[in-house]
Amino acid sequence: MRKLITLSIAAVLLFAGAMLMAGEEAPWLDLHNCDLCKPITQHEGFMENVHWEMQPIANGSISISTYAEGFEEVYNACNADMMAQWEAMKAGEEMKLCGLCQASVAVMDETVKMESIKLSNGQVTLMTSDNPETVVKLQEIAKRTVKEMAVMMEVVEETVEETKEEVVEETKEEAVEGDKGDHTGHDHK
Repeated sequence: MRKLITLSIAAVLLFAGAMLMAGEEAPWLDLHNCDLCKPITQHEGFMENVHWEMQPIANGSISISTYAEGFEEVYNACNADMMAQWEAMKAGEEMKLCGLCQASVAVMDETVKMESIKLSNGQVTLMTSDNPETVVKLQEIAKRTVKEMAVMMEVVEETVEETKEEVVEETKEEAVEGDKGDHTGHDHK
């Protein structure tokens, strides 16, 4: 059942980008099609064992990611792959990006300071600026990400509930069919 739920969540995330699309705009969160985000989906256990969120702060945004015990190696490998993609893009390689990554790349200017602080089980990244216009852009990116993550998690939760109901129904059907099995030769007094 756990695998079925995990597969359902993966399927929802695969199609979440299409549901979050507005006009011609790229989906805000598109883990499967964004070249920078794609490593997240390519490391087994990453999505189930890493928590990530972004929030606006007074002078920009803060991203916090934490991983479950035993997933440091997977977390570090995924981050290394994402950084390799980032470096390739900076070197001129063309990449398909989700809305979040497009906005993050677009806001990068000489005023943006990016600072990462390693935690015992994750990382905190601050993106800040002294330029009031850039600060607003960084805050808007964080606010939109919070909204989009809430929508995506709502869809995931609904899908998990539907999947649980389906599994329960299938289990009941299998139990009923098992009870209807061949009982010839049995004495049911």
